[in-house]
Amino acid sequence: MSTQTKSHILFLVSSPLAADPVAMDTALTRLTDALRTVQAPATFVTRVAEVNAVSALLARRDRPRFAVLHYLGHGYKPEDVSQGYLIFEDQSGGVRPPGPATGVHRPQSDTRAGTGISGGRGHGLPF
Repeated sequence: MSTQTKSHILFLVSSPLAADPVAMDTALTRLTDALRTVQAPATFVTRVAEVNAVSALLARRDRPRFAVLHYLGHGYKPEDVSQGYLIFEDQSGGVRPPGPATGVHRPQSDTRAGTGISGGRGHGLPF
């Protein structure tokens, strides 16, 4: 039995009804292929990137500490600003950007070295 510490990975998927559909099957196949040779124990927590649901998950004290956040969805960056944001969903599948006003942000307890953020299209995560 392995004595390695298990990594917890939060996998968020967002494909709002008003946006182009996200190719989830293709992305999951690529992610599975990329991780096939990694010999480290890990668990995935998968959620739809709906603002209230993600906020509630991140606020739970009994949740695992996520070493990696993998986001599959859309992002937006206006040309006149230096940072963009990821597109989350509202409860009816509409577009809703995350941020301090919505309560979705990176908790202070997770702003530690070693927390990685990845995304299928290279979008950064501002929280």
